[in-house]
Amino acid sequence: MGKSEATWIGLCCMGLAMVLGAVPSEARSPGESLPESAVDDVRADARGLVAAAVRRAARDHNRVLVMVGGEGSGWGERLPALLRTDPKVREKLAGEYHVVRVDPAAADAGVWIKAWGLDRPGGALFLVVLDDQGAVVVRQEAAAFEAGQQFDSAKVAAFLDEHRAEPVDAFELLDRALAEARREDKRVLLHFGAEWCGWCHRLDAFLERPEIADRLGRDYIELKLDLERMRRAREVLARFPHATDSGIPWWAVLGPDGRTLFTSFAEPEDPRSNVGYPLEPHEIAHFVKMLRETARRLDSEAIGEIEAALEAAAVEIKKARSG
Repeated sequence: MGKSEATWIGLCCMGLAMVLGAVPSEARSPGESLPESAVDDVRADARGLVAAAVRRAARDHNRVLVMVGGEGSGWGERLPALLRTDPKVREKLAGEYHVVRVDPAAADAGVWIKAWGLDRPGGALFLVVLDDQGAVVVRQEAAAFEAGQQFDSAKVAAFLDEHRAEPVDAFELLDRALAEARREDKRVLLHFGAEWCGWCHRLDAFLERPEIADRLGRDYIELKLDLERMRRAREVLARFPHATDSGIPWWAVLGPDGRTLFTSFAEPEDPRSNVGYPLEPHEIAHFVKMLRETARRLDSEAIGEIEAALEAAAVEIKKARSG
């Protein structure tokens, strides 16, 4: 399903701490606050949570914002609240950061705290920015943003703006993906999205599921191009006939030579037939057809498992939307 929707702010990562943003529903308007999600285990696997955020940053070519500490203090609650609700801060986070809050008592948290070079006297609250390879860009004690009994949102917004990743060039990313596909004898699964597109986030979430990524990785180099954040991404999209008229997400499978093998158009070159995120039965069937026609290592069993996962996801999405 591909369509233009209102702003959805994705502040991800669930597990050992707190999820600041919600799992993508449809979309969220700029002024709408993000709900807190329940925490099943605040001492869950720190290594896994941070690693997942870094993988998303590598896919999106942006950064990870980690909150560490502040346990048992009002400051430790005020900062997450600011990130969830303040319009200026949310604007700087949107599309630029994946947000994780680390409980220092969580499993493996001490390893990260040491690696990040944090000195935490009295359980001080820190912000750590990581690049898309997990390296520390900057570490900052949150006390620098305090103003009276609150955080100064302008200071937090300026910090986020200063340390965001530089925009990358979409043509360069495509060239790298095609080169990797040639080295590994694979195809490129290219998909276009934007931060405001709720269905794009759904597609991202499905493709990054470990069991799905493992199967698709046998045949495809996945490349996501963000139409808003990446330089010349719209120019790349315009190279595909009628793609600019179809809505997003829009996707295509490319051969190592860059030749288009399959697209998300259910009807050739009909922009109205873009399946986008495969939700309805005919859309799922089109995605599965793409796998059957372009994959060379995936067997029927693996393709069937992907199809079953899409069908199960569709049931859950429709159930949530009807509720």
